[in-house]
Amino acid sequence: MGQDIRSPSKKGHHAVQRNTSELYQDVHSLKGSAANLGANRLVNLCGELEARCRSGPLEVAPALLAAIHQELAKVRADLLDYREHPSKAPSIPN
Repeated sequence: MGQDIRSPSKKGHHAVQRNTSELYQDVHSLKGSAANLGANRLVNLCGELEARCRSGPLEVAPALLAAIHQELAKVRADLLDYREHPSKAPSIPN
């Protein structure tokens, strides 16, 4: 599980330079997974980068990817904590 949720972010760093379409697809996929988990801040960050891929300047893409990576680390930590302590609800920020 941990590897799967980190892959789009890592792939995204390389895609900024290579292929906006690939970046869009990766971020869109991550946004869907984040929505299923209720990770609203991650959903919003991914949505912002999606919009930039479609029509906006990509100069902010590295900063958005860094924010996505940071938020993804928080979500991953919450999921791992939840797996070890199932009676404790995850504290995924909104």
